[in-house]
Amino acid sequence: MDYTWTRAPPFRSASIVRGTMAVAYVRPLSGVARARPGELRVLIALEQVLFRESVRSALERESDLAVVVALDSCAAIVAEAARVRPHVAVIDATLGGGNVIDTVRTLRAQPHPPAVVCIGVGTDHRFVVQAVRAGMNGYVSRNSPVTELMSAVRAVDRGEMAIPRRMLAGVVQRLLGSDDIREDALERISRLTHRERRVLALLSTGATNATVASAMFISPLTARTHIQNVLTKLGVHSRLEAAMFVAQNDIVQELERGPR
Repeated sequence: MDYTWTRAPPFRSASIVRGTMAVAYVRPLSGVARARPGELRVLIALEQVLFRESVRSALERESDLAVVVALDSCAAIVAEAARVRPHVAVIDATLGGGNVIDTVRTLRAQPHPPAVVCIGVGTDHRFVVQAVRAGMNGYVSRNSPVTELMSAVRAVDRGEMAIPRRMLAGVVQRLLGSDDIREDALERISRLTHRERRVLALLSTGATNATVASAMFISPLTARTHIQNVLTKLGVHSRLEAAMFVAQNDIVQELERGPR
């Protein structure tokens, strides 16, 4: 069995790992306690070395972003995410070493799941729909400027979806075509409290956390908690899916009526 040696920059630890899957540039943290206050911890998993290095360097030039681990394969993403507990995972849509969709689904099912942004080639609507259903929070094309990736990373950490506008209509159309029937929708919203129904109604209009908080006279943290409760009870992974759930099943009036 060969070994792969990866040399890290001076302020990082080098790592030696067995086989072809290499863990590169692991920040010398003791758990996560040494992360700077307000800093977003980012895991990146990108196959091509030059692309991975470019993304890592660009993100780390930002004062509020820190790449805590960089990988070149799907194989170690879940284990490394559990170890370093990143806020956001940036994953190459064509990454080898495993199935990206399954990896996203497993990540989002963890006790402390990171938000997930995938980087893909062009406007692959089929992949985006599958990934959204698995729990992906954002998508950026490889052809986009790096500032778009930075914006997506920050947006998904705030609990927002980050899908390019040029793709949104196509993604929505495909999501609408595969939602559950209305009867099931009514059963699912019956699980919501009156306040959670109000939150869902706001989400269906594209409201952000701040908008929800303002409209309901609650703190942003409380709004985020309510939103997560709504997503969990509906069995969806994202705000976009929640909004499409309302639109597909035409349940706005049901939400306004409140629990029976």
